[in-house]
Amino acid sequence: ETGINAEYGGSLTAVHASAGWSEPDCCAMSEALLRRVVLLRPHQPLGPAESGWVAQMVRAGDIVERVGEGGHAALQERASESREMHDAVMVGLLFSAMASSEGCDQHFERMSLITTDGLALVAATAVQLVQGRYTELSDTARKRLLWLCTAMVKLSVPRVDELCLALLRNVASGGHPSEVWLSAELQELMSTHLDWVLSHSQLFTMALFTFTRIAPQHTSPELQAVLEQEADLCRKIFQARPQESVSLGRDFVMLLQQ
Repeated sequence: ETGINAEYGGSLTAVHASAGWSEPDCCAMSEALLRRVVLLRPHQPLGPAESGWVAQMVRAGDIVERVGEGGHAALQERASESREMHDAVMVGLLFSAMASSEGCDQHFERMSLITTDGLALVAATAVQLVQGRYTELSDTARKRLLWLCTAMVKLSVPRVDELCLALLRNVASGGHPSEVWLSAELQELMSTHLDWVLSHSQLFTMALFTFTRIAPQHTSPELQAVLEQEADLCRKIFQARPQESVSLGRDFVMLLQQ
């Protein structure tokens, strides 16, 4: 805790004293929140990224935990103190949303109202989390993350295309139930927001590559519907962007013929 306090110039003690928290309590609660999102082993130490996120949540204090108590004004006031505090509050809201068992729409509404960067920090933090810890995320966190990703796509949040790319890279072979779920979720997201997808060439080519690569794993009868939906998305992308798609070659043609 001392190291975290030093990182912010000793200011945390005063922040948490005013909120009625001791610094050790705040550190423990912030780390516990992160560990509800990222399922680390009981005594596994936090990595540099996780330690940084905990430090930001400690800086934000208990204000984020009171998000359901009509505390928007208090959140707005805390976030407006400085750029560093804005980022701390946004990170706290993101992890609270991902740990929530009751949905994260209220947290996202707060983030959308408070943000001063168009939610770019939220998207960037989510990208970093997916790249480093996706396989260790809880099932709840993964579901909340896909919900948040879809919500940010609707708003064309900066860097949310990078989040989609990071998620696509975790589809892997596509045969495990969790990978089938992720594939189906991403397929639905991209089909629903196809115009947005088509405006990001790296994203739609990565989607074509991923879905053609995993197609052989989705040929069983119980996955026929998933395969058909993936193939339909690929056809639409190909029809809209034939020149960029043709480089995928034989595997792509085989998927369209199935």
